[in-house]
Amino acid sequence: MAMYQESIRQKVTADLRMFARRESRVYNWKSIVGLFLFSPGFQFIFTRRIQEAAERLPFVGSSIRKIVWAISGVLFKSGIDVDAEIGGGFYIPHPYGISVARVIIGRDVTLLQNVTIGQSGCGKEENPVLEDGAYIAAGAVVTGKIKVGNSARVGANCVLLEDLPAGATAVAIPAIIYIRKIT
Repeated sequence: MAMYQESIRQKVTADLRMFARRESRVYNWKSIVGLFLFSPGFQFIFTRRIQEAAERLPFVGSSIRKIVWAISGVLFKSGIDVDAEIGGGFYIPHPYGISVARVIIGRDVTLLQNVTIGQSGCGKEENPVLEDGAYIAAGAVVTGKIKVGNSARVGANCVLLEDLPAGATAVAIPAIIYIRKIT
């Protein structure tokens, strides 16, 4: 999966549109102000976009990014690795208890609370890839060098240890994969 070359502004706009759509809001200036003021999920993602923008500053960018990352972790009790690549339209309605390691996340991906995404712990560089439209439900664990395909869904409290094809759904511990039949 190739990462999209999106500007920070394009990512924030896509994030705002995704929040408006998922929370059944009209996309206008009132809903945008409401998201900035009253939506912890959007605030968490926006701090992530601030980190990405800060990284582009010469000399002090990486330091500022790490400071914003640390503050975000304290405020929301969640963390996304500073080296994670995240596309626009990222949706996290409840940003609590989330732990995301170095990972590639496509566009229009949804993560719910208490999700863990990362390496398998075998000491190897094994990072998951979440493709466009992936949905990771509350309490799910996705570990190892696996790919969650386009529009695939990982169910609540599922432990996913293998690739999940596009459009498929994984449930249970360990994951049982159901592939949708397209007619």
